[in-house]
Amino acid sequence: MEGIRRGYNVLTFEGPGQGEVIRVQHIPFRADWENVITPVVDYAVSRPDVDKDRIALWGISLGGYLAPRGAAYEHRFAALIADAGMYVFSASLLSGIRQSGESSANLTRDDLKAYLPTDPAEFNRGIRAAMEKSTNGRWLNENGMFVLNAKSPAQFRVQYMDFSLEGKAGQIRCPALVTAGSADNFDPGIVRAKMLYDHLTCNRKLLIFTDEFGAESHCQIGAFAQSYAAKFDWLDEKLGMGK
Repeated sequence: MEGIRRGYNVLTFEGPGQGEVIRVQHIPFRADWENVITPVVDYAVSRPDVDKDRIALWGISLGGYLAPRGAAYEHRFAALIADAGMYVFSASLLSGIRQSGESSANLTRDDLKAYLPTDPAEFNRGIRAAMEKSTNGRWLNENGMFVLNAKSPAQFRVQYMDFSLEGKAGQIRCPALVTAGSADNFDPGIVRAKMLYDHLTCNRKLLIFTDEFGAESHCQIGAFAQSYAAKFDWLDEKLGMGK
């Protein structure tokens, strides 16, 4: 709705792992989102009401990874918004494991890649015990297993580690806006968003929202007026809206 108010045509869609695609069609998430994005762009450019030279891609929440992944391979975009930006998920997995205090807490990233595919029972027990104490942890694991069609917390993390922009972020050509919340519980310290920003080689901007006007949370929940104003102002500039 906000995009329409600003004079944009807006195309939204559900891909694998989202909405009815997972709940009705039972098609789980996939990391190679370029194979989802390109057919959408093909459809968009076929419409007479779309300016093929001014198509932007805006991904929200997990879309902060999915949209850049798509734009790394699909180069018909004039602008990209990663909201909030994400580069690689293994860093957050390691952080969560280390905070859990489990016997696997000292694993390195390479260790994790070798350890998790064995579907270790001890690891799964530890995660399930932590889920009983944390509503957020329970939702993260249960939803993650559901949308990725994984049978255990370890299997969920094995697939989750494929969600990475390593070696791919530099392929993005269009101007990119990377956003972050200063107190985003999914990205403490703004590590993932800054990693994405640092690995971009295109025209780029990092926009960090703070608690000054209550916009510090994940995707600026509770402060959408401020959030949309800043993001659409940037988009207007990059797409030459009003010209």
